[in-house]
Amino acid sequence: MASIKSLQIDHFLATLASKQPVPGGGAAAAVAAAIGNAAASMAAAYTTRKKDIDSGASEKAAALQSLLGTAELLKAADDDTDAYADLQRTWKEKEMPAEEKGKFFVRECVNYIFVSNFFAKISTQRHQFLSSGD
Repeated sequence: MASIKSLQIDHFLATLASKQPVPGGGAAAAVAAAIGNAAASMAAAYTTRKKDIDSGASEKAAALQSLLGTAELLKAADDDTDAYADLQRTWKEKEMPAEEKGKFFVRECVNYIFVSNFFAKISTQRHQFLSSGD
């Protein structure tokens, strides 16, 4: 499969909705988090008025924007797609050693944990910024 970041959104959604194993839920979560980061970054970009600078809101917005990248999340979406495809292969290849199968399983779990933790951290920071009322 092509890199998720290079896919047009309609193609990504059609592939996600199809009866194919990848992309799956992990990739969808990472893409959704990237979209959330982009939207929050847009909101923070509007916090540049004089009153925002005077109140410190502009500084908070700039700090938030520095955390809201999408590249890491889109890479995680690709990593999830690759990891799940490898994991699925372990179910089909009966001759694969258990240690190798375990490595693929761990890789899939680590990617899931990365996306979950990244999403939780950024969601908290976005919420704090947006609910501050500045």
